[in-house]
Amino acid sequence: MIANVHPEQIEDPMAWVGSELQSVDQFAFALEDRHRRALVEILERTRQIARDAITRAHCSHPDLDADLAGILCEVQLGRGVVLLRGMPVAGYSDDDVERMFWIVGMHLGAALSQYAFGQTLVRIQEEKPSAADQSSRGSKASQELAMHTDMCEVMCLMCVRDAAQGGENHLASAIAVHQEIQATRPDLLPILYRGFPYHRRGEQPNDQPGVSPYPVPVFCKVDGHISTTYLRNHAIAGMAELGRELSAKELEALDRVRDVAAAQQISFRMSPGEAIILNNWTMYHSRSAFQNQGDPSQWRMALRMWLQAARDRRPVLPEMMIYQNEGGRHGVDAVPGRTAAGTDYQNVSARALNILKGERG
Repeated sequence: MIANVHPEQIEDPMAWVGSELQSVDQFAFALEDRHRRALVEILERTRQIARDAITRAHCSHPDLDADLAGILCEVQLGRGVVLLRGMPVAGYSDDDVERMFWIVGMHLGAALSQYAFGQTLVRIQEEKPSAADQSSRGSKASQELAMHTDMCEVMCLMCVRDAAQGGENHLASAIAVHQEIQATRPDLLPILYRGFPYHRRGEQPNDQPGVSPYPVPVFCKVDGHISTTYLRNHAIAGMAELGRELSAKELEALDRVRDVAAAQQISFRMSPGEAIILNNWTMYHSRSAFQNQGDPSQWRMALRMWLQAARDRRPVLPEMMIYQNEGGRHGVDAVPGRTAAGTDYQNVSARALNILKGERG
């Protein structure tokens, strides 16, 4: 038995099941006119500053500070997710919308690099490469994304334009998933607490291995808090890269997390100007496939930020980090000279790449 397997069911406001919630309104926060005026005011006074150089000090405003602090508190200590509504979109350029979203993010934490080439705010939008150049990144594809976590502490995802069809978002509490597995299949928990070597998709520094040299736990318990890291195909690809086969029970454990999360999820479709802000250590998220129509400039687009929280940080094991970043920070550290990956991630075997394409990120 793994030493840190949580032996008892826990009471936690983050342990909710989608069927118990009446609607997403229960975790929504609607911005008012005063909030939007404040965002536009900060936008105008910071226009001469490069977006990534805008810090929390630039973003303080009496009509924003307390309410955004309350949102962070709910994400870190409450239900674990907030649906922010009413972000300014209509009449603003995509660049301006990005900057206002960034301003919100600076109230919540520090932005993290999401790829080895250092991108801190990602546009999630479909691209149409040739069949021979089909990217495996979910930020450029319209296929379904399976339940997963990202590589950060707080994940922010904002809808700028929605798709003609599809693109529903799904959320599930990892704490509730843990409780269900504990109640019904406790024999799987030692495997999930031990974890799996994770494939790093060729985005690690040149002096680090392409697969984590330690197993990344799916669940851990630190100071009484349950936390999760779950990227099913990265675990399978990591094993494949190492020439190791998953046992039937190991695969069953990975699949059990996915299946319970899907059974407990809440589903909804974000409208332009809405943003999910969630605790990545305690929430799973996914997205259905979508279809775009008409003018490509009006196709579905979302914005994604990864943040290291400003406060109330959840304690986790260092092995929960897939990458061994400088200072123990989350995300994917920028690698000097690295450019965006094309068809294949750098130094990824064909077998592992095909596995990774099943769960884009």
